[in-house]
This record gives sequence, structure tokens and C-alpha cells, in this order.
Amino acid sequence: MDKAGVRGIADVARLTPGVTLNSENNFIAIRGISSIVGAGTTGIYIDDTPIQVRGGGAGMQNSALVAFDLDRIEILRGPQGTLFGAGSEGGTLRYITPQPSLKAFRVYGRAEGSATDGGGANYEAGLGVGGPIIEDKIGFRISAYHRYDSGYIDLVDRLNGARVDKNINSRKATSFQAAVTLAPIEDIQITPSLYYQKRQENAPDTLWAGFSDLKSGRMQAAWNVPVSGTDRFILPALKIQMSLSDVDLISNTSYYDRRQSNTRDYSSYTAGIFGVTTPTGPAFPGVPDLQETDRATTTQKNWTQEVRLQSSDPSSRFTYVFGLFYSHAKQYNQELVRNKYIAAYIDGLFPGATPTDIFGAPVIGDIGLDARLTTIDSQLAFFGDVTYALTDKLKLTLGGRYSRTKFSFQNDQYGPYNGGVTTGNGTSKQNPFTPKVNIQYQADTNNLFYATASKGFRIGGANNPVSSTCNDELAGLGLSQVPQTYDGDSVWSYELGAKNRLFGGKLQLASSVYQIDWKSIQQPIILASCGYGYIANTGNARSRGFDIQAQLNIARGLNLSGTLGYNNIKFTKDVVNAGTLLSGNPADVNYIVRKGDKVEIPPWTASVAVDYSFDALGYPAYFRGDYQYSAAVSRNVTSLNPTAGSYDPDFTPLRMSNYTILRIGAKFGPADLSLFVNNVLNSHAELTRSHTQIGNQVYYLTTFRPRTVGLTLVYRH
Repeated sequence: MDKAGVRGIADVARLTPGVTLNSENNFIAIRGISSIVGAGTTGIYIDDTPIQVRGGGAGMQNSALVAFDLDRIEILRGPQGTLFGAGSEGGTLRYITPQPSLKAFRVYGRAEGSATDGGGANYEAGLGVGGPIIEDKIGFRISAYHRYDSGYIDLVDRLNGARVDKNINSRKATSFQAAVTLAPIEDIQITPSLYYQKRQENAPDTLWAGFSDLKSGRMQAAWNVPVSGTDRFILPALKIQMSLSDVDLISNTSYYDRRQSNTRDYSSYTAGIFGVTTPTGPAFPGVPDLQETDRATTTQKNWTQEVRLQSSDPSSRFTYVFGLFYSHAKQYNQELVRNKYIAAYIDGLFPGATPTDIFGAPVIGDIGLDARLTTIDSQLAFFGDVTYALTDKLKLTLGGRYSRTKFSFQNDQYGPYNGGVTTGNGTSKQNPFTPKVNIQYQADTNNLFYATASKGFRIGGANNPVSSTCNDELAGLGLSQVPQTYDGDSVWSYELGAKNRLFGGKLQLASSVYQIDWKSIQQPIILASCGYGYIANTGNARSRGFDIQAQLNIARGLNLSGTLGYNNIKFTKDVVNAGTLLSGNPADVNYIVRKGDKVEIPPWTASVAVDYSFDALGYPAYFRGDYQYSAAVSRNVTSLNPTAGSYDPDFTPLRMSNYTILRIGAKFGPADLSLFVNNVLNSHAELTRSHTQIGNQVYYLTTFRPRTVGLTLVYRH
């Protein structure tokens, strides 16, 4: 990870076939399976603790961990429902922290300084130390880290384009980890731990398309109000491991406490509802420029308890894992919209009208909307995974997980944008079973082949009530109100794979081909006229593809590695907005998705890395180059299908992107000093392209950080 310059999940995603990251919300797609609403489709874990967010509320994002003092990062592709439960339909991402040692002292330090083209100076410093306090009895591990990244986006005046501020999107991150392992007797280890992280951004890494030109490197935003964000979590955990003959009993207890808050510019969103936006923002002459803020706050308070009984002898003919899992995840989201010019805005657009005439509710102070949503996900599950060696070469694995899940919510909203006061609450229960079967054949010490069939599941949820201003559009869909709940969805995955060592071990390959059938997908239904929406189980999709990882030792000291991933995911049937059939006129039929529409992810991803070790003035030195590529997104997507309800003629699918890193360094005993260049070609490809609703012409973009040159010092002992 140090040689590849990994500092977060975005770097890991670029190096892993079949994995893409939405940098706006840190939602991860594995093999095309991803959703921004409902429970997560990718499980995210710190050791054994799930931390993913339930999507659907304003400003909800997954927490993005900094990559410092980690033992490793695992990406487990394909459904992981047996061991990791609901929310792992596409796969699971795990951050594995280093454990205290009872025998040896270890030190890891990293410091870095760099400069970004068109931005400013960046720096980081971190130190991790661990070892025995009393050998074989008490050990510790402690680390602290801080990083600052300068901004590279300029703030301009929306009305005249003049620069107001420079490099507004700076950010910083701080983390702290501590763990102590106690071994009072030989076969018991007790490890309490604490993980703390705080990230702060002065403004998001978001460009306004109407003011930016990626080809020339002009990166600008035109926020009408100050925008910023913070994300803080603390994770205490207690792990107890007891060895009983050939069996290990492991208990993990944890509490994840997170608070995320973002202040966003809501001006263009509201103006878009009234059809008065241009590509450069709201358009309403004769009234004060709209200055509307949306402060979105999300908290997560998750209790998790897992107990596992697992065999400790991997050479045994019969190995197993059995366990019980319990979680109670409480999530709270508040969206508070304020607009100090709301009365003047209404009067300017509709002379003589009042907010009550327009929205059906008066303005109280400057509040346009106050929406509060509390959800509780509880789960009790039993799981088992058993492997039996049928012969010396052939093994069969059977696994399954049975869960009892319960979801409840309470929603309260008021304000003129909501048409007054609405409340809602509800509960849903589901008891999914997710099986897995795997057969693997070890042809010889250099060749392993396997086949797997497994199921993934995502629990359902409930919809928030919507404003009375949506009544007409709901009536057009044959609804008097949005559905109170939506069901879970599921995937079945079928995979064939192999792991091979060829040419005397010089070439190592890991390859797989798969098909994933996704049914009753939870999807957002947009009510464009009022700016609201709801979630419904609409349509099925099929994901087909393959991924390959390879490492080749070309010559002494010279290694080549690479990945290649292909994914083709598309909807397999038409889904009609039922209300559009009411008129009886076929020309009025409106589709949510059309059969054959593709999901908006790159079909091809690839990476290549060259690693060369050599001698320089008597010191071991190295050179590494990394190149990552993503293909353009197909134009055959729902957003560009004129017969679909989400058709957007102004939408542009993402084009091809590439990213290059170079690093050269030398080792001086335990110290490693290197010079690096990130984004060598200064690529400014679009990574995301979005707007807040159909009819809002303001498009928001994200791109790579511009070329960054710096020095890294790593110390290991």
C-alpha cells in the first residue's frame, strides 16, 4: 500500500478489478451491484464491526477511513451473505487493524510533504508503536495520524464569474488507535481497543460544470452560501479469544458512534423545482440572489455482538465456522433548509402571492424545511460454514445464514416546502436465509479451481411521507400517497474461478467469471415536479463479467502486476409507472426502467504496475509505476432513454479515465525515502456527474486531484 501510495478507499478501488467508487457519497459498487438508497449493497467493516450507512436521507455518506497503520485491506468480491450477513450483496470491504504483539516491538512511522498543481501544500505525519509490556502476558499497540490536503477548486461569483476565493476544498483528517492484549493464562487473550477518526472539509471536491472546463484545467464552483462538512466516529471494541484444543472461541463486542454533518447550497435545487435555473444557477431577475442552506446531519449508534466457534487446525479434513450475530443500529438524519430571502423570492416569481398560496403552508422565520428521520435496524442471525475434504484434492463447502431482521422508522417533517406538517412511522420484519455452496479442486500445488453459488440479501425499509405539493404527480401514478414500506431485494451469484502458478512460480494468476441475478431491486422513484421521491422494488438486473489479477516476475528485481475487470449489468425487464396506464393511451405510458438499459458504471477497468528493485550507491532502491484505466459508460442507460421517467436530455455518460503514479525511492536501514508524482498526466476526467433533480440545469462534477509531487518518509522497525 505504501509503494502504491494508498491513502484511502479511492486508491484501493483503482487497483481492484470490478470495483468502482462514487466519490460523492463513498458508496462502493462491486461487480456492478450498488445502490444509493436503502441498506448498503456492500458491507464495510473495521475488523469485525459493520459501519456502512443506510442510504436515502439528505447528505448520507459512508465513512471513508484513512489508510494508516492498517495490517491490510480486504475486498471480498461476490455476495458474502453467509459470513457477513445482509448488506453484502455485491461483496465486503474490510479494514484490518494490526493487533498488539506479546513478543516483539514494532514501530511504523510515515511523514509526507507535497504540492498540488493549481493548489497548495499538503502534508501528513503518523506514528504507530506496539509491543510487549510483559512478554507473553500484556502487549499494546497505539498510533496517531494527521493529514492535510490543500484545495484546488476556486470559488467564483455566480452572477459575474469573478473569483471570490481560492482553493476552497481543503480538508484534514485525524485518527487515533489504541489496543491492549491481555493473556492472563496461556489459552485466553482479551483485547480491548479504541478507534477514533475525524475528517473535516472546507468545501466538497465538487465542480460546477457551468463554470469549469476540465480540458483546460479550470476548476471552479459557484456556491451561493458557505459549504463545509465534518465526519467523526469513535469505535470501542472488546475481542476475547479462547483456544480449546482444536477449537477457537471468539467473541467481538463493539459500539460504533458516528456523527456526520454537511452544510450544502440548496439554492439551485429549489430554483429547479420552479423551473428557473440555468447551467450557472438560479435565474430570477429583480429579487435578491437566492441564498439557501441545507444542513444535513446524520448520526449512527450501532451495537454489535458476534460469537464464533471455529476450527483452529487448517490441515484437518473437516473445518468449520459457526456463529451468532446480533446488531442494533440506530440512525438519525435531520435536514434543515433555511432561506432568509424566501418571502422576496416568492413575491418576485409570483407577484402578490404568499408562501401559503404557493406551498399551502406559511413561512415561520427562515425555515423552508425541517425533516427528521430515525431508523432502527435490528438483526439476530445464526451462521455456519463447513468445509469437508472429500479427497486429498477435492473439497466441498456448505454455508448458510438465517437472520431475523426488524426495521422501524419515525419521520417528522414541517415547513412550507413540505406543505405543512407530515408524520409517519412503520415497522417491517423479514427472515432471510442466505445459502452458499463451493467446490474446489486442488489439481496440484500450483493449480486450484473452484465453483461457487451463493445468495446475497438486503433488508427492506420504509418511505418518508412526501409534501402535499406532490399530490398531483402521485395521482398521475395512481397513488394517493407514497407506499409506506418497500421489501428487501436479493442476488444469486454463480462463479467459476482459478488460482494458478505458472513457469516455475514466475507468473501468478487469479481469475474468475461470474453471473449475478439481482431481483426486486430497491430503486428511487423521482417525483420531479415537487422535488421529492420514494423507494420501490422495481425491476430485475443481470450482471455478467470476469476479473483477472496477475503477477509476473520478469527478471531478478523486476516485477509486473496487473488487473483486468469486465462487467455488463443491465435491466432484464420493463418496469412501468403504474399510474401512467390510467389514461388508457399507450403514448402516455412512462417507464421507470426499460429492458436492456444498462447500469451507469464503467464496463472495463484495468491497472498495470511495474516494480523494479536495484542497487544505488550501495543502498537498496526501487522504482514503481502504476497506471489505472476505466472505460467510458455506455450511452444505453436509463437517463438517456426517452421513454423512461428519469430521461434527462442534458445528461452525459462518463467518458474514459486514466490515472498514473510514479515513485522512486531508496531504503536506508529501517527508513524508506521516496519521491512520487500522483496523476502524472494531470488527468481531469469526470468521475461523477450529477444534478439534484430533473429540471435543475446545474450539473456538478468530480475529478481527480491535479498532479501532485512530493516526498514520503516511511520508518519500519
